[in-house]
This record gives sequence, structure tokens and C-alpha cells, in this order.
Amino acid sequence: MIGILRVAFKLLVNDRGKFAGLVVGVTFAVFLMVQLTSVFSGILTKASATIINVGASIWVMDPSVNNPLNSIQLPDYILDAVRYIPG
Repeated sequence: MIGILRVAFKLLVNDRGKFAGLVVGVTFAVFLMVQLTSVFSGILTKASATIINVGASIWVMDPSVNNPLNSIQLPDYILDAVRYIPG
């Protein structure tokens, strides 16, 4: 097994063009993975900014709401019941 790895290493390292292409390809692949991860994180931060910026300690919404941007107003008696819960 060690002999096969030694041959594979020599095949990669002895040809400068192939080795440079390998290093550039791996570097570019890692760059793309990091870039797409940060883009995904940014999208999640922007999507949750509406809820985070409110600053409320508790968030009460109608069970049929799928998106916080499309809000359905709760009746006043439910809001009063939530406000008078201790804690």
C-alpha cells in the first residue's frame, strides 16, 4: 500500500503543471465552499432580521402564519391573555 502511495505522490509532484493545476483547483474549490457558506449565512441573517430587530422577549403569532412578513392580527382578548401571563 505504501508503494502505491509513493508512486501516486511522484506522479503528482514530478509534473509541475499537473501539481500547479491540482493546487489551484483545490484552492478554488475551498474558496467556493467558503463563499457559498457565507452567502447562505447572510441570507438567513437578512431573512430573520424582521424578528430580531423587534426586540421583544416573546413573539406571539397566529398558528396559520407561514411568514412573519404576512401577519394576521390576533384578536384583542388573546393579546390581553398573553400580556397578563406572569413572567
